[in-house]
Amino acid sequence: MADIKKFGNGLLTFIEDKHKSIIDAINETKKLDDNLESQLKAAILEYKDLFNA
Repeated sequence: MADIKKFGNGLLTFIEDKHKSIIDAINETKKLDDNLESQLKAAILEYKDLFNA
């Protein structure tokens, strides 16, 4: 369970620091279109690789 919490908190920080444009676009449009979904998935996979390293 601790790893899940650590992953979730780290992911949020990672996206805020490295992919703020995704958050800004979601906040601005209030939508998660296909393009933003793709960017978000890529960011999650990028963090997952760093987390597992």
